[in-house]
Amino acid sequence: TTKICNHDGSLWRVQPSSSSIRLTLPEIFSLAGKRDVLNVVQDRLGANLMTSAAFPNGPVGRVSGFSLVLSLKCGHVLDGLRGCSDAGHGIDGIDGPVCTLSARHRQAWSSRKDVVGEGNSSIHRKFHGIRVSFEKGGEEEFWDFYEIFLAFIALLVLMRFPKWIVMAVMTKALGQISLIYQRFLMPVFDITEEIGGVFL
Repeated sequence: TTKICNHDGSLWRVQPSSSSIRLTLPEIFSLAGKRDVLNVVQDRLGANLMTSAAFPNGPVGRVSGFSLVLSLKCGHVLDGLRGCSDAGHGIDGIDGPVCTLSARHRQAWSSRKDVVGEGNSSIHRKFHGIRVSFEKGGEEEFWDFYEIFLAFIALLVLMRFPKWIVMAVMTKALGQISLIYQRFLMPVFDITEEIGGVFL
């Protein structure tokens, strides 16, 4: 299942996994929030210094060309679907991987140079137009019990539980041998004898 998102984060359409995604250029413009981008001045591309220019602040989109980026991110997360809002579409209960598709507009001189022919008869052409590029990515979240087990063992080692367990077994659980270990590791201290030795 693919969620197609608007530029403002709202959900535009839900596309079932059994069908392919088909989008027209006006639909992509709308998703990117640039419905009239062909006739809008691209002010980040520099001012038009020609006298009596129709658009002194910069070229319009149909002259400069521009870039559209379609971003597709797929994954399966534990805390629900991420991306655009699902309110009112009833898809919160989807179990399994979900993709989100969004579009954004990027102001740039979008051109392509082409050379036809060779030598003196070659023709150099430069085209300005719409360049559509794609980004892909995603994330997968799941419980890794092996990593949890390793973290638990590391915690036990850091808290010195193994040392305490071995000490308890040696001094309490081996019968007569435990008494020998206990006398060696924890000798009996008689304060009367120690004080008497000081005054002699």
